[in-house]
Amino acid sequence: MGEHRYFVYIMASKPYGTLYVGITRDLARRTYQHKHDLIEGFTSRYGVHALVWFEEHADVNIAIAREKQIKGWNRAWKIRLIEKGNPNWEDLFPRIGGSPPDLSFPAERTFVREGKGIQPSNIMHVLSRLDPLPSPHAAARRG
Repeated sequence: MGEHRYFVYIMASKPYGTLYVGITRDLARRTYQHKHDLIEGFTSRYGVHALVWFEEHADVNIAIAREKQIKGWNRAWKIRLIEKGNPNWEDLFPRIGGSPPDLSFPAERTFVREGKGIQPSNIMHVLSRLDPLPSPHAAARRG
């Protein structure tokens, strides 16, 4: 069986604008769907069309835990995470081979709906394995 790839990503309406955190198995396809409002919801309602940050995981449980972790962060931490790797808030879609994908097959979020997602009793163990962005107060305490 082939290697699995899961992406946690952040979309933005503009620099410092509305942010959306998501998870997918096909980053190019999902970004295209967001950019062209092909799925009704938050990103189409608020014009969130630019892919500004993403990371890849081989384990779906770690990806889901990371998505939940980032969604729980305050806005300033999310902005710091974006600017750490993308200080100019460039749309990363062209860098991931952004072109119209084959949209004829069903959406990929079924891996979460089929009960293969992370179990609540396991979330702290999975989160402890992630490398979180340090608290904004940590640098002040060190320096």
